[in-house]
Amino acid sequence: MLKHFLKRLYALALVIMLLPLSCSGKPDADLKNSTFKKLSSMRTAKKETVISHLERLFKKASRAGEDKIVVDYFFRHRSSDKSLISANPLYSADETSLEYYYVKELHEFYDILFIDSSGFIFSTIRKEADYRKNIFEGDLAKSRISTLLKSDPYVRFVDYDYYAPSKEAASFIINPVKEKGELAGWIAFQYSINTINALLTDVITTGELGNTGEIYLVNEENLMLSQSRFFPTNTIMNFNVDTESLKKAIGKNEGEIISEDYRGVRVFSSFEKFSFMGNNWIIVSEVDEDEVITKHFRENMEYFINRMYKKLSIGYDDGSGIKEITENLIKVDINEYASGKKGEALSTLGISTCTGLVISYPGRFTYLGHIYPLDSTFFSSFERSAINILYKARGELFGDGTNDLLGNMFREIREFKIYPYEKRELKAVIVAVHTDNLKTIIERLLDFGFMLSQITIVYSSDMDYANIYTRVGDDSISIAWINEQSQGKIYTNPANNKNLGEIFKEISGYSLN
Repeated sequence: MLKHFLKRLYALALVIMLLPLSCSGKPDADLKNSTFKKLSSMRTAKKETVISHLERLFKKASRAGEDKIVVDYFFRHRSSDKSLISANPLYSADETSLEYYYVKELHEFYDILFIDSSGFIFSTIRKEADYRKNIFEGDLAKSRISTLLKSDPYVRFVDYDYYAPSKEAASFIINPVKEKGELAGWIAFQYSINTINALLTDVITTGELGNTGEIYLVNEENLMLSQSRFFPTNTIMNFNVDTESLKKAIGKNEGEIISEDYRGVRVFSSFEKFSFMGNNWIIVSEVDEDEVITKHFRENMEYFINRMYKKLSIGYDDGSGIKEITENLIKVDINEYASGKKGEALSTLGISTCTGLVISYPGRFTYLGHIYPLDSTFFSSFERSAINILYKARGELFGDGTNDLLGNMFREIREFKIYPYEKRELKAVIVAVHTDNLKTIIERLLDFGFMLSQITIVYSSDMDYANIYTRVGDDSISIAWINEQSQGKIYTNPANNKNLGEIFKEISGYSLN
């Protein structure tokens, strides 16, 4: 192992000489203000986009509601007796003209409902379950459009609500139709929530708000009008949002706050209450506090990393954790990793010039890796090329028999163990008696999607080596530290160590208030 360690030092010395000097001055960005500024800007832009989109649709529906093709169709087909309508020689021509007009001019609307003054829906484009039913009777009477038309026959906009015939949330732009000054019925332009949802959630695909940012709409009943990026199930009109952001929005109309979101995760939140056609909505722009902190750390890693090392510790054992495990044990040797399921345990011995890494999903699975000092994890392609030049000149091949152990662990977890939205639940514990490789491992974990708060480093330079024991299911970890001179063992429990997010807040002066 000593020979390998010296090779590593030699390689690193070469790379350091070849790399230019870099500046690591103190970051001067105001992290909170810059984050809120970005969130507020995007929130305002999205609000204006939504309003502009709906206003355009309202104008289009209003024009269509007065168009001769649509109005003539209304009056010629307004009858409860379908056989009489079908017998009319103009019936087929009317249907064809309306369908052509719909496809050409009104395809943005999901459906068009033609309703007479009694509430009878005598025609629709899609002929769904509401076709030739009365909107004021049966299950349809429970719909929002029915309730509003009954209380205000001249209502023009019906806010989003679940509409059973379409099996999804829908809004309606209403055109009252008059005959000789009297209300003859309504032409209701049904609009799906999908486009509004797409306007808000495109920040996910573009990455404008990172891996945890989102912009969502909430109505007056606190129901989410867009799809959460964090839940695999449909949240539109199915999820009640009860957060400090919403409570403040109701009272203040507009503002910013760092608080827990609807998942119970601390976020930067920018919110605003606004109205469209008499309906109040709240638009919220958020990003996880952990991601903001992690991004700031990555952008200023050279400044923070050594200061972070000074805060690392061996930790302690409070008596509640495990010690050494012998039953149902899977042993992990150097340059290997293994996974375990509930009821099993993993262990690796002799972490010295190597580095130990435990990655777990609480209650589901655990991986334990014993990372070799010459593992590909620790070398960039540039480093490997530069070092290989020297080794080739000496007739030796650098890197023979090594592999990217960390990359292989990540690939297996990503492809077989979790869904993308579950990365937030992973935990990583790094165990080391040196800091040589810590920066690279941290970078690789962050590249995979870890946040600083998901990473804990247990470190002691006073010890010669460490043994790691972890039990899958209760996610307990015990580290036995050995100092050969004293010939004793010290056990510590990583659960008592601060994670890197907590350490970053200390060294950066960041506070929650």
